[in-house]
Amino acid sequence: MLLKKYWAQVLLLAIGVVACITNYAPGTFLSGWDTLHPEFNFPLAFSRAIFGVFRPEQGVGAVAAHSQMADLPHILISYMLYAISNMQMVRYLFIFLCFVMGGVGMYALLRHLIPTKAACFVGALFYMCNIGTVQNFYVPFEMFVVQYASLPFLFLFSTDFLFTKKHRSLLYFSITVILSSPMAYAATLWYVTFCVLLSYLSILSYLKKSFSRFLILAVFMLLLNLYWILPNLYFVLYHGKDVQEALTNQLFSEEAFLYNKTFGNVGDIATLHTFYFDWSMYANHTFVPLMQAWTNYLDNSFQKFLALLFFSFSLFGLGNAVYKKKKILLSFLPAIGLCLLFLFNDNLPFHAYGFLEKIPLFQEAFRFPDDKILGVYVFLYTIFFTFGLFKIVSFTKKISTKVMGFPPHFILYPLSFILIVLSSFPMFQGQLISPAMRVHIPQEYFQLFSYLNSQPQGRIATLPMQYLWGWQYYDWHYQGSGFLSYGIPQAIMDRDFDRWNGSNETYYREMSYALYTQNAPLLSQVLEKYNISSILLDTSVVDPTEGKNALWYAPTQQLLQHLGLHPVAFGTHLFLYLVPTSTKSVVALSGHVPSHSGTISDVVDKNFSESGDYITKSSLADFSLTHLGFITNASSIAHAPLPFASYHLFTPSFLATTASSYTSNDCAFNPLFLHTVAQTWEKQLFFGYIRYISQNGSLCDHVSFPYPLEGYNYILQITARNILGLSLRICVSDPASGKCIIYTKLPLSHEFTTYNIFLPAFSGNKRFAVNINTIGIPGTESINDIRDIRVLSGPRYLSFLTPSIQRIPITTAAIANTSMIAFASPPTRHITLFLAYDPGWQLYKIANSQYPIANSQLVLPFLFSSPVGKHVEIDTWANGWELQNSQSSITNDQFVIIFMPQYLEYFGFLILIVTILLLIIY
Repeated sequence: MLLKKYWAQVLLLAIGVVACITNYAPGTFLSGWDTLHPEFNFPLAFSRAIFGVFRPEQGVGAVAAHSQMADLPHILISYMLYAISNMQMVRYLFIFLCFVMGGVGMYALLRHLIPTKAACFVGALFYMCNIGTVQNFYVPFEMFVVQYASLPFLFLFSTDFLFTKKHRSLLYFSITVILSSPMAYAATLWYVTFCVLLSYLSILSYLKKSFSRFLILAVFMLLLNLYWILPNLYFVLYHGKDVQEALTNQLFSEEAFLYNKTFGNVGDIATLHTFYFDWSMYANHTFVPLMQAWTNYLDNSFQKFLALLFFSFSLFGLGNAVYKKKKILLSFLPAIGLCLLFLFNDNLPFHAYGFLEKIPLFQEAFRFPDDKILGVYVFLYTIFFTFGLFKIVSFTKKISTKVMGFPPHFILYPLSFILIVLSSFPMFQGQLISPAMRVHIPQEYFQLFSYLNSQPQGRIATLPMQYLWGWQYYDWHYQGSGFLSYGIPQAIMDRDFDRWNGSNETYYREMSYALYTQNAPLLSQVLEKYNISSILLDTSVVDPTEGKNALWYAPTQQLLQHLGLHPVAFGTHLFLYLVPTSTKSVVALSGHVPSHSGTISDVVDKNFSESGDYITKSSLADFSLTHLGFITNASSIAHAPLPFASYHLFTPSFLATTASSYTSNDCAFNPLFLHTVAQTWEKQLFFGYIRYISQNGSLCDHVSFPYPLEGYNYILQITARNILGLSLRICVSDPASGKCIIYTKLPLSHEFTTYNIFLPAFSGNKRFAVNINTIGIPGTESINDIRDIRVLSGPRYLSFLTPSIQRIPITTAAIANTSMIAFASPPTRHITLFLAYDPGWQLYKIANSQYPIANSQLVLPFLFSSPVGKHVEIDTWANGWELQNSQSSITNDQFVIIFMPQYLEYFGFLILIVTILLLIIY
């Protein structure tokens, strides 16, 4: 009896389980691309979520750009899954659970919209087994799969509450809202979902005259998410520009959007194809299409017919709903309009999407408009597909019964079932999730985790650091944004964090320059400046873009030995070097600290070389690099006079050559997108300049310069203009290592403009090359002109000495959490906090305070006293406070440093608890 009643749910579960089993590889981790791994260290994961507004683990630290706090329900569910499985299975189980629950939830929602069980079953199956869902699961990221699973339940319980006003429906809706909050890991995904749900509910409430219930739902959804919304608003207000100015984002975002634009056409939107079909993955020593298996399977007439057939069902359902004025279905129309706006993006008539790009941060937040809207689009597509199928069966019912003697649904529903399975058959052969995401993580990494969890807090520099992209490739077949930070409490200087704080990017340039010039004193200086406590060298890292030489393994090991560092080995490829720095604490004291302006170099901190710690200041009297037309890799403006000679050192002769093109695969490129030598290109010689035209792929050219004089600085001067599409990408490479010393792009200027690129001093005489890359993306041709390239000579750098740093570490500092540090301090004039500078950090002096930190004066110091000291920036990245004599007494003082925006999350938690209590009580 129960089976007869619940046959659809049971069958959906069975189909889901079959798909999950075929996509599971025993003994492997589901890891790669963008991943979350709370199972590596659950206590650490819970702590970082609860105290998560500032992220000290992200290099020098950063305010949470991703709303990691919203991931708390995912961490809790993973913890429960860990109790019934093992570490390797946790992420598999969570992703599979979302996959199955999405189908079951869609069936429950469709039963509220459509009366026929069979139609609802087919619709739920389509929701599970369509190419749009596959793209969300192929390289799974928790926020997307959580959105897929929760959308049906959010709409189901909110609709039920609007219709019935049942307290139970509001309670279920609230629980769903809480469990769905991990989709806000990228806040824009949640905001889009919120807008779509609100647009639907507002129309439906107007039609049903239940506006008060609509307000209740909207307010509850906001109140239950305030704990991450408020910190996210703080990030947007104070650090939104940091994301836009990060070099990796500047280089990546334009290309990402244009690849999305390529799929903004009726054909791809109808067949649910997005930029995932243009992404690449590294396999067998080359880059191949990420979704090659699906491309091969779908590239035939039958599959194309099925895709268009499904779209026609959805289109028919939409048209019939409008014609019949189905109120509840008409309420989805604004959401459909929003989906089409994002999917067509800049291809819409009058370029409507372009107006939205003028909103601050919009272009960065929606550089992938497809993946922010794909889940919602598939959800709506499924609803109207199901309604269209139901109506087609209804229309043919009378005719078919008379002709065939039995109802048409006996054929049409089973046939639809078969066609859906045929259209998605690879997912039952292990292609729901890319096989490349099932990896064997070597045991040495977990040995490293165990070791570091027993060590004091500190900051780890990871090597090699051959390029700026926050994407790692290992010879044991992992590729992605990294996983180390989930297993250890220490901060990691990883390239993936460059996007969230400009100081991480500055560190990369300084550290990379010290390594690749083999400058031991300068390397020691960088380690001291950024308070590095250890160095992790991983020789299993491979570099598919710049060549094996760029990894620089042997020279790096020799350099570290020269510094007297000896490794602790974990297996054959992991080496941890402990750095005997003078500061082993997150807080230190010092006496007088001088003030300095920035310098012209963004690869060497000359001020730190000369005086050690210093207060960063800027002066309007200084010359700005931007006023001089500089293109720098720095996210912040450096200030200094231009001490370079005005004569030409060398002008390349390539401008006088014929128009034949030199193409190369060696130009630097973004590893995520398919990289091909331009199929359609032109190199045209005009009077006084050369034009590069690329319609699809990379058109590379290069100019070699002679051996520069050792120890001298140079400026690469390029006079160019952009006519159309992407501007020129410039890679200044060192042939000895194959590494891009400089990788940047020129601004979008339609007039010939001279740009200056600072080239730091070389160690030894080395010929270097300038690689010029014009990238054409299908549908967006790129045209760039170059009039001149030359080099100017600059001043000679003096040898660098490791400065004598007078820091007194506070080793007794009690770190209550990532946003509160309490300590006792002897009389001092200066306190330094070695975490990224932010105005939210405040220093308080506490009277008559005793440890532990249960004292209310320590927990809420702003209620009992005012901030003390002048808050300053130290060494271009850290926090410092200058104390007056009256603020530091003869005896030891009690101080507490707190990150004030953290209280936004605490306030949100308080509202969350009160809201839940009110729901339960009333």
